[in-house]
Amino acid sequence: MAMTQQQDFDHDTDTDSRDTLSPEESRAMFDREARHWAGVPGEEFLRRWDAGEYRNIPDTPEGRRTMEVIFLLPFVRRIT
Repeated sequence: MAMTQQQDFDHDTDTDSRDTLSPEESRAMFDREARHWAGVPGEEFLRRWDAGEYRNIPDTPEGRRTMEVIFLLPFVRRIT
């Protein structure tokens, strides 16, 4: 039986424990990636983010590295 587009969509959005990080795992992943991409611990990156230090990020290699970490913010902060 062929799958419909809706069935494909439903399958792609199902929550599966294999695809879900615990809050602790999310923080550890964010910290690891912040250290790798921005050269600072995750908590320091969040402090700088909250202080507005990452506004107007230039389109440079350094700026793109910062964006890599910004993309991960939903893992440690609820976006509403």
